Amino acid sequence: MNYLTHGDKCFLQQLNLANKKQAAMVLDDMFGTQFKPAVGARAIIYGSESCDMYDHAPGCTYYTRDVERPVVVLEPFISLRELRELAVRHFQFQAELVAEWDDKGATYDGMFRPWGVRILNPDDEVIDLYMNGSWATDDRDGLVPRSQWDIVESEIKRLRSEASVEAGWDNFETARHMRQQARRLEDRLSLSRHLLSLSGYAESMR
Repeated sequence: MNYLTHGDKCFLQQLNLANKKQAAMVLDDMFGTQFKPAVGARAIIYGSESCDMYDHAPGCTYYTRDVERPVVVLEPFISLRELRELAVRHFQFQAELVAEWDDKGATYDGMFRPWGVRILNPDDEVIDLYMNGSWATDDRDGLVPRSQWDIVESEIKRLRSEASVEAGWDNFETARHMRQQARRLEDRLSLSRHLLSLSGYAESMR
């Protein structure tokens, strides 16, 4: 029987994270690796999934929903560079699989179309984005200047508000696209705020 409370589990997770960071620091000092920045980071491939509209008529009609798929890391320690490379390999595999089925003009239940990759730190802050074949931290594409943060936040609220209205009128696909736009803006804003704390990017955020 599990007697751990939610607070107990959160404490143990934080303790495990702290211990792993300490071990990563030792490895980095001894072998010149760069494991510590990636401790607790996770890569997520986001995209859309085709689903059967009717259980009694599979393959007849499909609807689309937004889904996320985590990139499974088997190594106990990994650098951000290695995590990015692993995420891109998973992304490209999914994209190639979809391309093969598109060439056949076919769709199937559970078919996943990848759009991009987001890497999050333990605080759920976006620390990198893979969009249109490149990483945002490499070419700074899509970053939001600090002067536009308030404008972007207002746009996110507007999109989510209008999405709720559209959903209320059963315009579910329109609402889904609006929520997608809001999430993309949130990702870019979160990444921009994270990078502002890094001295190398401070100038680009003005």
